Amino acid sequence: MRMMNEKQILSFRRNLRKIERAVSNRLKNEGKCCGVTFNECHILLELFDAGSVSVNDLSETLGIDKSIISKTIENLFTEQLITREEDKTDRRKKIISLSSQGNKKVTYINNIMNTEYKQKLDMLGKNNFPGFLESVEYVAEIFEKWDKSFASDECGEDQNECNCN
Repeated sequence: MRMMNEKQILSFRRNLRKIERAVSNRLKNEGKCCGVTFNECHILLELFDAGSVSVNDLSETLGIDKSIISKTIENLFTEQLITREEDKTDRRKKIISLSSQGNKKVTYINNIMNTEYKQKLDMLGKNNFPGFLESVEYVAEIFEKWDKSFASDECGEDQNECNCN
């Protein structure tokens, strides 16, 4: 059963690009108000969610090159926002987590951003919000699965033969 026609798919993609641009612009500026870079902000927020992780796992989760992650982690360590320790099972691995200063920084970032997002989402009204939230979670799940499957060779050897639209 085909749910969407060509016009609806094009409209969905157009609106998705609008969302991507708006969110991307917000994310790029999100950390600036809090005194951290874009990558630093994402690492801090990921550590807040995960507790502690290895550098390799963080690189994979965020989709950021390990060399960039390492440099950013060094900056965060210098700023005393994270702690580092050797993995007990593999001394070559470094496990990082938030320091008390890092927790304060994440709390500050979350307070600012939660206030901004709440103001925008309040426009939905309390009756529409639960359905909206459920839809966003579902769409995020679909796109996360799509992103993980992207490692397969959809485009082929020749970029001119791309089927990735």
